[in-house]
Amino acid sequence: MAKYLLPILVAAVSIPSADPQIRSEIEPTAIVIETDADATVYLDDVRQGIVPDSGKWTIRDPKPGSHQLRIEGYRKQPFVRKIVVTAGKTIRVAAKLADLTADLEVFTAPGTTVALDGRAAGTADTSGHLLISGIQAEHYRLHLECPGSNFLNRRVELEPDIVNSITLPLERIEATGDASAIAPHFAIHRVVTAGDDSLTGLFFGKNGHVVAWGNHLVEWDPGTGRQLSNLLIGDHFFRVSPDLEWVAINHYYRDNSNHTALVKTAEAVRKYQEQGSTEYPTVLGFAPAFSPDSKTVVLVDHGSEEHPNCRAEFLDLESRKSRNTWTDSCPHEFAYSPDGRWAAAANSNVALWDVTANKKLWDRHVGDRIDALIFSGDSRWLAALTSDTIYTWYVASGKPGRIFQHPDAEKAQFKGAVFLPGNRYLVASCNPGTTLYVLDSATGHPAAELHHGNPSISASSIVSLSAGGEWLAATCGSAVTIWKVTP
Repeated sequence: MAKYLLPILVAAVSIPSADPQIRSEIEPTAIVIETDADATVYLDDVRQGIVPDSGKWTIRDPKPGSHQLRIEGYRKQPFVRKIVVTAGKTIRVAAKLADLTADLEVFTAPGTTVALDGRAAGTADTSGHLLISGIQAEHYRLHLECPGSNFLNRRVELEPDIVNSITLPLERIEATGDASAIAPHFAIHRVVTAGDDSLTGLFFGKNGHVVAWGNHLVEWDPGTGRQLSNLLIGDHFFRVSPDLEWVAINHYYRDNSNHTALVKTAEAVRKYQEQGSTEYPTVLGFAPAFSPDSKTVVLVDHGSEEHPNCRAEFLDLESRKSRNTWTDSCPHEFAYSPDGRWAAAANSNVALWDVTANKKLWDRHVGDRIDALIFSGDSRWLAALTSDTIYTWYVASGKPGRIFQHPDAEKAQFKGAVFLPGNRYLVASCNPGTTLYVLDSATGHPAAELHHGNPSISASSIVSLSAGGEWLAATCGSAVTIWKVTP
């Protein structure tokens, strides 16, 4: 029997194992880490690298033995762990990094609601104090609102593991429009067009007609929609006097100088028809506005590096004699009050002048570039528009009124505005824009939206209100939408 046993034993040893866990080769030594993308990995304080977007990082062939693994991320709590590496073994580590946190302490007016990045965070107590605890140590956009005060936006960056205190006083609204004024009803009456002309200006004339211009000066009856006149002047860079008798054609030169041709409308039309020309004698400066009585034009001569102030000259259109002059910081925008008593000039500041006395009454700092100045129809209120904010003041005293923030500033900017009768509501147009916002000074928020024009046209919208407040008009490209306004 023994002579048969040995071959059987040999055969048994030579048969391969069917167990898949028994491998002839040795596994690689590695540390496989799953953690936050962009985190930095350290082994024994030696930097290994930055984790890619996949969130995985492998340390290959670490020395067997005890090690300290540390993973750090931006504004994250570091992950630290002792690990023991065994030759031929792979260690897997899941390292989710926790956020660094901070406390934000706000001191403001009692009853102020506070939002962080558009999300409600709390309301200040009767002492004006609010503590927001355990939030991520990050950048935030603070938005504060309180009845009777203007909103306030502020950006803050929180330092981790401490209380970050900030004091944010709110500006009280010291003057308001007629709180009893009721938001009117707007009904689209009709749309009129100026052919293929892109409109750059709009107002209601003293006769109540809609006047708009681009290359053409066009006039419509808002009630019937009938086009009353269409005058080809041939230059986009012009303004029109309220009585339509004068045009100011502004010329901008490469040396940054500005000159203006002051021409009778009829002469401009005749010359363009006969000669196809818009070349006229000019005067120094650009013309941002005509007086309400159409007798005076304002010419602004921008200063130089040596003389940074500007000179604003009030020129009599018929005699071409100067009525008075101002010297002040250079304005981008200029506006007359409807009664002709006040004038406002603005760059990043707003200055109000008494035209008759030739005296500056007050000056208010805004900070951002001002793109438009608007007086209310009764000349009692002034609004200044930046790209995303509308500021208002009571003209006689300079006291602040409501400040409005654009409801959708990421998609559009404020372009123009008009006060409705009673001055509680403003209608604001946008660039680009087929939406008008009816803004309520009692709340600081939109009371309604009006839609017009072709959304596919990327054009700025200009808005105007008739003297009696019964018609509202807004441009979009070559079209003018007209609304009937009723209480």
